[in-house]
Amino acid sequence: MAWQTDLWRTVVALLLKLVFICAELLGAMRDALGSLWPASESAFDAAATEELLAPLARRLSPPEPRGDLPLLAYDDYAAQAQTGDLLLFCADTPLSKLVRALENGTYQHTAVVVKAALPGEDEAYAEKLRVLMATCTAQVVDFRDHHGVESNEVMLVDLARFLRNEETVVVRRVVCDDARKRADVTRKVVAVAADTLGRPYNLTSHRLKERLEVVESLALPGFVKHRHWFDRKTYDTYVCSTLAAHTLIAADVLNSDKHPLGSDYYFSFPSLLDEEHLSEADDFAAGVALGPEVRLENPWDPRILSRARRRWAALRATFRAGRPASPAWAPPTSPSSVIETAT
Repeated sequence: MAWQTDLWRTVVALLLKLVFICAELLGAMRDALGSLWPASESAFDAAATEELLAPLARRLSPPEPRGDLPLLAYDDYAAQAQTGDLLLFCADTPLSKLVRALENGTYQHTAVVVKAALPGEDEAYAEKLRVLMATCTAQVVDFRDHHGVESNEVMLVDLARFLRNEETVVVRRVVCDDARKRADVTRKVVAVAADTLGRPYNLTSHRLKERLEVVESLALPGFVKHRHWFDRKTYDTYVCSTLAAHTLIAADVLNSDKHPLGSDYYFSFPSLLDEEHLSEADDFAAGVALGPEVRLENPWDPRILSRARRRWAALRATFRAGRPASPAWAPPTSPSSVIETAT
């Protein structure tokens, strides 16, 4: 029965909370407790994990993104992207299937768009399209004096580069009533990025308490979450969805009465930020909302690359047959060139 399930989840959550309190009181033993699950100093080995999960993933049939979503070309979106837009990702990999099966949702990763320069950055970054995200995987970062491969942290990465790792990409644009609200959202998202960059990824944190936060957020029943009894008070670590929620709350995109800042860790899965779960009028602050889901045409999608290669192959064949000369062929070097050759 529903009440029995809620009771069980409440008991589990209270037991976890007791563990957290003990961990805080023991203080000096925190490192020893953390050693039960050592922090990862290296990047998450995605290839090995995918291979390990492959037999299980073949048995899973998690939800897929809706097939009737409007389609938007990448270059068109890049030209109109705004700081604060929410991106949701879905792939056909074993890890993606497992995450989506666990949450019974359609997305396994999420990020927030930053199209602005951080304090101290060159103004050339003002129009650069980057995404703020928390991940354990190795990514080429691009912010301040960080321009190499990093992992297990909150980071800013170039969106076009990151899309090589993903398949389905969905955007929920942040919609503001006026330019003043738009500027306010941009300023606050940039402030959150500046404050959180480099903070640890939750599931690879060296502190056991922080790793258990995700378990606690899953165990809490809905009526407890709605009363905000267990909202967190510190923001030291994140997973992708808690970072996205934290950013949207701090930027006054989400309604802070319904979604106070400490409730960000209840967004334990990316799909909790999709249109199905987050679309009521009282979910958003006055003068702003997240728009409906729109699917981006991923320029690195093999189908788009195949279309581009077929077109160039036809042009080469025409040239070799002695027909009117065609442009010299060159492999696509950027998402923009891929889109142009594929259309």
